[in-house]
Amino acid sequence: MAVALWLAAATSAQEESTAPATESTRQTPAQSTDSSADGETAAVDAPAKSEQADPIGTWMWTRDFGGNRSSMYLRLAGTPAKLTGTYQMVPDNGAENMPAEMLRPVPIRDVVLKGDVLTFQVVRSFRDNEFAVDFSGKIKGDEIAGQVEMDFGGEAREFPWNAKRVVAAEDVAGRWSVKFETPQGSMESSFTINNEDGKLSGTYHSQYFGDVPMQDVALKDAGLTFGITFGEGDRQFSPTYEAKPRGDEITGVIHMDFGGEQRETPFTGKRLESPKQPATGDAAPTEEDDTSGAP
Repeated sequence: MAVALWLAAATSAQEESTAPATESTRQTPAQSTDSSADGETAAVDAPAKSEQADPIGTWMWTRDFGGNRSSMYLRLAGTPAKLTGTYQMVPDNGAENMPAEMLRPVPIRDVVLKGDVLTFQVVRSFRDNEFAVDFSGKIKGDEIAGQVEMDFGGEAREFPWNAKRVVAAEDVAGRWSVKFETPQGSMESSFTINNEDGKLSGTYHSQYFGDVPMQDVALKDAGLTFGITFGEGDRQFSPTYEAKPRGDEITGVIHMDFGGEQRETPFTGKRLESPKQPATGDAAPTEEDDTSGAP
């Protein structure tokens, strides 16, 4: 039964997209055009709609401090209308020698998204003094390009800021529920991904086959991929998942091979449980630090 449901789900989308137009679906001239006053028919051009940028997820860029390279992380959650997030600097080495208060994410302030322009502020401490760092960048797909402004020791400075969206192990770890549509109705399942020092593994929880080990769990191109093998012998089938996690939500496509023919079924999901992640570092700059790049 499970195989039949998967097959039906995979084929239904293709059948709907290739079905001939019926009287109820065929577009008529009256529906697609507008009549002018003199009786001639003129096409109506719909106004172009600007797409809302998608800021949710983890963004990363690199920075050199006095010859020591660090990775900077911006993690955004919520909705485009109400964003929250944290900023974190993770040194490539030397984190064990830093004070504990420096090894934690910093909440960002005044987060605003207008169209595709993201702005926010990070307030950091240095020698008992606080200073603000203002970020502004334009989001285009999985990249942000902009600038950073700050007052460092009474001197105003500006730096270029170029970040890319990434998916880190902590972005996918936890238990997720997923849902996809079939002609028989919605189907739901879940999976759990474990993060052991950056090495990912997981278990898929199927209502038909029970707990099944996930295969080749990997992060690629700001996304998550994995495979599963259900059944045995002639009844065996192996779907693969290609997903984009964004905060605690996930969307993607299930790919299946039926007799050499590829079928795809879209799915959506949410994270039900997220394991606590230890802070990995947020260091304040020193006077000798190179400040030629974005903090």
